[in-house]
Amino acid sequence: MSAQERIRQRMKTAEQQRAEDFKAVMRTAEGRRFVWHIVEVRCGVLSTLLAEANQMAFHEGRRSVGVEVWKAAQELSPLEFAKMWGEAMRTESEDKLHSDAIREQEREE
Repeated sequence: MSAQERIRQRMKTAEQQRAEDFKAVMRTAEGRRFVWHIVEVRCGVLSTLLAEANQMAFHEGRRSVGVEVWKAAQELSPLEFAKMWGEAMRTESEDKLHSDAIREQEREE
C-alpha cells in the first residue's frame, strides 16, 4: 500500500469514526438537546444580516457551523433528528405555556 493510499484510508477511517460518534450523541436525549442548542441557540440557521460587516461575518461563521451540524444530524441520524425536532417543539410549547401562565398570574396580582 502506497503512502497516499494509507493517508486516504486513515482519512476514511477518521470520517467513519466521526459519523459513529455523532450517531452515538444523537441516540441520547442529552445529546439531542446539546445538538439542538448548538444549531438553534448558539449558531442559528437563520440569516445573519446586520449593518456592521465584522459583526455580520462573525455571526455568519457561527451560522455556518449550525448548518453543518444540522446537515449531519439529518444525514447521519434521520430518526434521531426527527425525535430531536419533536422534543424541541414540545419543550418550546411547554415553555410558552409556562411563561404565559406566569404573565397571567402577574397581571392578577
